[in-house]
Amino acid sequence: MNVRKFIGVTAALAVLYLCAGSYASAGTFPPLPEGLAAMESDADVAVTKVDVVAWEAPANYFYSFAPVKGRIKTGYIFYPGAFVDPRAYAPPLHEIAKAGYLAVVVKMPDDTAFSGIDRATDVIAQFPKIKKWVIGGHSMGGVAASAYIRNNIDNNYTKKMVGLAIWATYLGNAEFDTINDATIKAVSIYGSNDGLASVGEIEAGKPYMPPKSEYIEIQGGNHTYFGWYDTSPAPLQPGDNPATITREEQQKQVIDATVAFLDKVSKLCPVIGVLGENDPDAAIIRQFRDTVLARSAWGRALTESYYASGSDMAAWLDRNPTMKSAARILIKALTPVLKKLISAAS
Repeated sequence: MNVRKFIGVTAALAVLYLCAGSYASAGTFPPLPEGLAAMESDADVAVTKVDVVAWEAPANYFYSFAPVKGRIKTGYIFYPGAFVDPRAYAPPLHEIAKAGYLAVVVKMPDDTAFSGIDRATDVIAQFPKIKKWVIGGHSMGGVAASAYIRNNIDNNYTKKMVGLAIWATYLGNAEFDTINDATIKAVSIYGSNDGLASVGEIEAGKPYMPPKSEYIEIQGGNHTYFGWYDTSPAPLQPGDNPATITREEQQKQVIDATVAFLDKVSKLCPVIGVLGENDPDAAIIRQFRDTVLARSAWGRALTESYYASGSDMAAWLDRNPTMKSAARILIKALTPVLKKLISAAS
C-alpha cells in the first residue's frame, strides 16, 4: 500500500470510529426477531452458513441466500453497516434471493466492513458458475464495497463485477472510495429523513460515484430502517432521525429498487453467449442495437423484449449445443447485412 492510500485508509477508519463511537461501546446491534426468522430456509430460498478457511475466527463465515428454483443470474454481495449483526439484513436479502439472485451477507472482523474490504474476492471464488456480480452494503458497508472496487480494479474476480448497489451510503474520500472512473453501473438508495447519510451528503458524494449512477430517494425513510437490528433502549440508531413511513414500507421500497437494478445489470445477451464477448461481430450487433434499433419505438420495444427473455434463451442454447452452433452460423451470415443497415443509418 502506498503512502497516499495509507493516509486515505487511516482517515476513513478515523471517521468510522468517530462517527460510530457513540454506539460502538454498546457492542454490535443484534438482529430483531424478523431478522432471525428470515434466516430459515423455505420453499423458495435456501439459507446457508458458509465457513471460509482463509478468514480468521470467529468472523470466518458468510451467509448465502440462494433461490431454490431457476437459474441464478447474478450474485449480490452485501457488506453490513458498522457494528450491525449481518443477520439483521436477512429479511431484504431473503426477498432478493426469491427474485432469482444469490444474495450473500458477509460477517466482518469486529463487525466493521473496513476490516474485511477484500472478502468479496473469496465469496466470488466460492461460486465459479456465477459470471456476474454486484457488490453493495449499508452505510459504512457501502463505503467498504466501493473501496473494494477501487482497490481491486485489475483483479480477475473484480472483472466479474457489473454493478454497485449501496444503501444509505455516501462517498467522499478521494484516496479511499472514489470510483468515478469505474465503468460499472451503480445505484444509491437513500432515505430523505436519514440523519447519518443525509440528502446533502449524498449530493456532495456524487462526484465520487461512477458516471450515470442512479439515485433513488425513499421519501420518509431513515438510516435505521434499512435493516432489522435492535437499537433498544433507544428507538433508533444514535444520530438518526425518525422515519415517517414504517420499516416494512421502507424495506419494500429498498428491495424493489435493488431487484430492479439487479434485473437491469443481469440482462443476458444470447448473442454474446453464442459468439463470445470478444468476437468482432459482437461489436457489430451492439452497434446495430444502439444506432438502428434505438432510433424507433418498435426497435426499442424489440430490444427490451429480447433482453427480457435473454436468460431463458441463453439457458436453452446452452442445453442444446447443436442449436447453439446453428445460431452462430446464422448470426455470422447476418452480420454483413447489419453492417449495411448501420452504414445507411449513419
